[in-house]
Amino acid sequence: MIDVHCVKLGFAAFVLLLGCGEINRGLSEEQEDVAASRSALTTTANQVLMITNTSVTADPTRTQDPCSAVAGDENKVWTIGHMLKREAEKNGITPSSYVSSWINAWTGTVTINGQTVPPLLGPAVRDDWQRFAGGSTALPLHKAPFWLLAIASRLDLRKHRPLGEPLGGEVRFVFGMLQASTNNPACPTTAHALLSTIILEYSPVKTDENQVRDFARRWLSLASLTGSSYRSALQTLTEEVINGGRLLRIRTNEGLDFGRVGGTARWHLGEFNPNATTKRLERATIKQSPTMALATNDSQLLSDWIWANRGNLAANAFDLELERAASGGVTEVPIGSYSVPNQFPGTSTFLRGSLNNTNNNNTEDFFSGPFPTGMNEGQIFDWSDARFRFSVGTCKGCHGADSGAGALQISPSNGPGAEAGRSQFLSGPVTVDDPTGLGFPRTLDELSRRETDLRNLANGAAVTSPVFGNNYTVRFATSNKCLDSAGNTTTDGAFSQLFTCHGNGNQRLSLVSAGSFVYNLKYKHSGKCIDVQNGSTSNGARVVQTTCNGSRASQKLTMSVVTGTPERRVLKFQHSNLCLLVQNQATADSTPVIQGTCPTYGEGGKGFDLVE
Repeated sequence: MIDVHCVKLGFAAFVLLLGCGEINRGLSEEQEDVAASRSALTTTANQVLMITNTSVTADPTRTQDPCSAVAGDENKVWTIGHMLKREAEKNGITPSSYVSSWINAWTGTVTINGQTVPPLLGPAVRDDWQRFAGGSTALPLHKAPFWLLAIASRLDLRKHRPLGEPLGGEVRFVFGMLQASTNNPACPTTAHALLSTIILEYSPVKTDENQVRDFARRWLSLASLTGSSYRSALQTLTEEVINGGRLLRIRTNEGLDFGRVGGTARWHLGEFNPNATTKRLERATIKQSPTMALATNDSQLLSDWIWANRGNLAANAFDLELERAASGGVTEVPIGSYSVPNQFPGTSTFLRGSLNNTNNNNTEDFFSGPFPTGMNEGQIFDWSDARFRFSVGTCKGCHGADSGAGALQISPSNGPGAEAGRSQFLSGPVTVDDPTGLGFPRTLDELSRRETDLRNLANGAAVTSPVFGNNYTVRFATSNKCLDSAGNTTTDGAFSQLFTCHGNGNQRLSLVSAGSFVYNLKYKHSGKCIDVQNGSTSNGARVVQTTCNGSRASQKLTMSVVTGTPERRVLKFQHSNLCLLVQNQATADSTPVIQGTCPTYGEGGKGFDLVE
């Protein structure tokens, strides 16, 4: 038994701005810290990763104020009307019908996974929409009561796709909610929800990894542009996503703003997903986030689930990614992805939630629980890390104590026409105490982490922590050329060779777990595995592809690192104890890839990098 109890620490108060009185625009000490951090952010952070500048969010040719909007303004590219219209058209639905069904879903009460979801701000949004439209119940798209707060490129989300999301990560559009107390209100609109936002989250739907890398390069190129050239290039990218991508979900941050129906917490996060059949938006569970029945932080089931999945929770190792980037990186073992299921395995107890919220007393804005069953005293900090990685990946944890953010990462409190506020989490380095009192403080610098990731992807840098199932090229150090399946054939026995890197399917391979720290290496184009011809144990035997077979020892490899600067990877065949190498370390195209004597200290040139 471990005679230690989880210490639950309170989280910093979040000031709720209620009523219609004048708002004090003076900066608090915390706000001054955020402003100072933001001023140090790079151009890439501000023009590529988290775009809040009013030259974009208040661009009159691409955004609108519903009080003065006329029919046709829904075609302005950074309006929610444009996005909803295009989503309806892509799915063969009349835009007005698509919008009405969504608002109907937002204004009703439903029960999902045992959790009752009230309307919250749905009725207020509907009423404001109708007032901007002069009392019309038709909800015309150009009168949608929202204004753009931010555009966020989240290509970093490409790495983990636990729900089978398309390639390419996400692009997100954050909107504030506008209010109208009478029909046809005066312009410009100033009344707005102070504590609530809505987020449209898209997949760009890329068909292969080369397209993803090209997409990353085009986003990165925005950092070198200014003025109208910048906005035009940004529009090209966002239109590519809105017209050719897929709306994955709409998420709502609904605070204690005027007109909220139901909900006792100061902040609720809900989610709408397209119905798989009808394609219309409907209330849904919040992916990767538990039901609020588990928010008491006393669930043994939750603790045991986190502990059992702690390896895959490294998907949320944001603090470690930052440390690796700062130190030049180390080559890590592959990691998996995880998905929060609807129910705890083998039980009827709900795990995934349909709302997340933060508490009125500002405490326990994270997920935790008692120590896991079977954990020993020497694993307390392992438990602390696993709990953090799970909690920070949930809506409640990311908008709470584990990220150092308040309920909103992007705040509308400055009002229409002003630049949106950002949390410290999105404004520069922040050191966050572990809210349970068990772990060490963690330093998070989220935009720096995302920028490093984007540059690594665009520039073909070596992958530090490969993810099972993702496809990489194997780039040999001596030649900077790639492992290639000759002839791009799917036939068993096709030879592997060295060839100039192009990143097509016959140069893309994924790691598949074949035991504890043992892997198969599978070609994307054929679905077949790296093997040694005829299962030979001879030095110099050719490497081929064959149908994957879990009992075939010559398809099983371990991965290690050749020490040097930089470190390189090597793969060792388990049946022969020989390594995957380029014959004679030659550099010419079509040089055979063989198994040979494994490199030793200082022979990093014989190794390879995994590259996206």
